[in-house]
Amino acid sequence: KAVLGREFGLPVTHITQTMCTAAFPGSVCRALRLGNGAIGTVLEIAASTGRGSPVYYQTLYIPPNRRRLVVSDTYNQKNALPQKTELLSAMK
Repeated sequence: KAVLGREFGLPVTHITQTMCTAAFPGSVCRALRLGNGAIGTVLEIAASTGRGSPVYYQTLYIPPNRRRLVVSDTYNQKNALPQKTELLSAMK
C-alpha cells in the first residue's frame, strides 16, 4: 500500500486478500520443485483506489511448511512467532 502510493502516486484505499488450499498448477509445481498436483495455500491479493479502480493483483503459491503466515496490515514480530509449545505439537 505504501509502496504503490509512494512510487506511483496511487492512493490505495482498499485491499482484499483471499486464501484457500488447492492443488497447484503444473507450472507452479515445476517452479517450486514440487511433485505434480502438490497441494498448498493460494493467497490472492488485490488493491484498489478510492474510486474502486483496481491497481494491483498478485497470486502467491505457498507450499506446505511449518511456518506461521502473518496476514495483517501491521507486523509485530513478537506476535508472529509461534510459541515453543506450538512448534513442539506441530512436529508430532
